[in-house]
Amino acid sequence: MLEIFYSAFVTDELKKLIPQGSFASYLTKGIGRELQGTIESLDEEDKDGLWGAYPVQELYELLASGWNLDHEWFMYTDDIYRDDNEIEIPLSVPRTYSAVEQIAAYGLYWLSSDEMNCMGQPPDEGTNDQGWTREGINEHKTECLLRAYQALVCGQKLIIGNPLALPVTQEEIEKAARIAMARKAADALHNKPGGVRAKKATVIAYWRANIIADHSNEFAAELLQKEFPEVSHRTLTKYVSEAKKLPPASTL
Repeated sequence: MLEIFYSAFVTDELKKLIPQGSFASYLTKGIGRELQGTIESLDEEDKDGLWGAYPVQELYELLASGWNLDHEWFMYTDDIYRDDNEIEIPLSVPRTYSAVEQIAAYGLYWLSSDEMNCMGQPPDEGTNDQGWTREGINEHKTECLLRAYQALVCGQKLIIGNPLALPVTQEEIEKAARIAMARKAADALHNKPGGVRAKKATVIAYWRANIIADHSNEFAAELLQKEFPEVSHRTLTKYVSEAKKLPPASTL
């Protein structure tokens, strides 16, 4: 019961950070999903392991520094955007979102049923049909709630106005340099040849050409991982899920 109460409370507070009718309100799930994909990619290249250990704090510092997820990532054709339900977003809605809206969307990503319940139902004993114990599932849900709450706190810090101060100590100078490198890496991950955007298009094209569309997302991801071992199973599953919703000629 406590899990349900805290989840509902944090969900309501995070939604308050995304104004109804804003661009982010149409793309809340998509923004959260793409930010998580960016974090996973940065974690793979992070020698210090900070993105894996402190993902919300690292994302907060990245957004506070002025970086934003490129909104063109969500564009189907010239200035045509579709929301989380595949409905076209009105042209009257400005194609922009704030750092607060982005980190709130990231928090809501962790509270989505897809993420909270991705391990299936907890078994009375032993493991469930996905091989997870009750303890393992509870730990995952606790982690989801923790990340969502951390995102809420960071969103509120951004609203209050807690920008990264000018570095004055050696530690702060190193931190500022690391953030600058993360901004550069995040942009490159989405735009360089072989980056996130290009990799996603390649994966979807391969899936369409070589794998039966009726396969479940999870099984298709297993097959794809043989061809793309550098991409996580979770990310491949999401790519397949998104690809099934796209028009036949589209890869993004």
